[in-house]
Amino acid sequence: MRAVVFGNRELGCVCLEELLAQKVEVPLVVTYPRDPAEAPGYRCLAEVAAARGLPVATPPDAAGEDLFAKVRAVAPDAIFSFYYGHRIGKALRDVPPLGAFNLHGSLLPRWRGRAPLPFVILSGEREAGVTLHFMVREMDAGDVVGQASFPVAPRETSTTLYAKTSAAARALLRRAVPLVASGRAPRASQDPGRATFTPPLLPEREVDRACTVERFDRVVRAFARPYPGARTPLGSRRAILWAGEPGTRRGGIVLPLADGPYTVLRLAVEGGPETVAGEFLRLHPAAEAELGKPSSPG
Repeated sequence: MRAVVFGNRELGCVCLEELLAQKVEVPLVVTYPRDPAEAPGYRCLAEVAAARGLPVATPPDAAGEDLFAKVRAVAPDAIFSFYYGHRIGKALRDVPPLGAFNLHGSLLPRWRGRAPLPFVILSGEREAGVTLHFMVREMDAGDVVGQASFPVAPRETSTTLYAKTSAAARALLRRAVPLVASGRAPRASQDPGRATFTPPLLPEREVDRACTVERFDRVVRAFARPYPGARTPLGSRRAILWAGEPGTRRGGIVLPLADGPYTVLRLAVEGGPETVAGEFLRLHPAAEAELGKPSSPG
C-alpha cells in the first residue's frame, strides 16, 4: 500500500514510524516546519521524515493547487492524517481509492476537535484512547475504523496521557492498517447525540486563588507538556504553571486557594524559561505574595 501522510509533532512521528514498520510505502509527508515554541523533548515530523529519506512538503495548509497536484502525482492508495492542523478538503480526500483516514486522540464521539487530552483530565474521565476514522467534511465525525482505549490514572497529566496515546496509536494502527490495505476497513457510524466538543484552550487554562484545590490541580495537570501550561496572575504579568500538588510541600510556593493550600513546584514567567519554585522565588521575590492573586476589578 502507498499512503500519503499528513501529520505533525511527536504523535505524527510515532504513527509514521508504525506505517513504515508495516512496510507501507510513503511517497510524501505533508507537515509543518519546526515550531520554535514546540515543547522541549518532542520531535518534529518534517525532520524525522527527511532523516528517513522521505519527500516532505510544508505548505501553509492543505488547500493549495500545488499540493493537490503533488498528492495526485504520487497516486496514493490511502491518505492518513496524524494530528495535522488543517482541514483536508474533499478533492484531496477523493484522490486515494481506499479512502482518507484520521487518527484522533480520543474515544469518539467524545471530545471532537483539537487538543482533546486536557479535557479528559478536566472532566475527570476514567478512560481515554484513540480512534481511527474515515475523514468527512465535519471534523472528527466520520465512520470509525477502530479504537484503542486505556485507563486514566488519578494523578494523570497530559504528559503521561500523551505517552499513553502514542502507544495506543501504534497498537491501533498495527490492527487497522492491514484492514485498510486490503480494502476491508470496518465502518461504524458515530452517534451524534453522544458527541462532545473541545472548547478553546485559553479560557480553560486560567486559574487563580479563587479556584478550589481540585480545579486548580486539574488545570495544572491538564495543560502540562506538550500543552502550553496553566496560566495565572503574577502582579501585572502572567506566570505559567508546569507542576504542583495539593497541600503543602517543602521547596514549593504554597498558595492559599478557596478551600485549602496548593503547592506550585515548577513554573515560569510567561514567555520565560521554566524553573523550580525555589529558584523562581530567588529571581522574583514578590512571587509568594503575588502569584495567583486575582487582579483587582477595573
